[in-house]
Amino acid sequence: VRSNPPSAVGGAVAQAICSLSVTNVGPTTPDTVLSDQHEAALPVYLRAIRGMTEALKGVGPATASLLVSRIQFAPETELTGRFPFFGDEAASAALETPVKELKYVMAELSRFVVSLWQRYDAIGADDTANIGFTVADMPHCMWADAACDRYKDPTSNVRGP
Repeated sequence: VRSNPPSAVGGAVAQAICSLSVTNVGPTTPDTVLSDQHEAALPVYLRAIRGMTEALKGVGPATASLLVSRIQFAPETELTGRFPFFGDEAASAALETPVKELKYVMAELSRFVVSLWQRYDAIGADDTANIGFTVADMPHCMWADAACDRYKDPTSNVRGP
C-alpha cells in the first residue's frame, strides 16, 4: 500500500465503499448453506477487491481484504464486520490448506469468504449479535488459535495479525 500515493489508496477504498454500500446485499441469516444475502454479496465483494488490486500497485487480494475488513459502514447497511481479512492462519484453517501452499488469489479468497460466512451462520446470528461478534472477528480468533498451537509446537511458523 505504501508504494501508492495516498490519493490512489483513498480513491480505491472510496470506490470499494461505494460499490459495497449501494448494493443491497442484505443482512446475514442463520443458515448453514450459502444464504441468498451472501450469494448476492459475494460478487459485489469480489468486484470491490478486484478493483483495489487493479488500482493499487503491490496490493493483492489479502491486503485488499484487510482494507475492506476495517471499513466502518453506516449502521443501516449491516455491512460493518461482514467482510473478513484473508490472513494466513484464517485462510489455512478455513481452506484446510497449509499456509505455505496458499496462493492468495481471488478464487481462494472467494472460497475463504464463503467458508467463514457459512461457519458464522452455523454459530447463529442470535448468539453472535448479542456480544458484537462479527465475521470480521473470526480471522482474529483463528490467528489466536494458531498462536496457541505454536506454543505446543515450537517449530511452527505463526506470525501476528
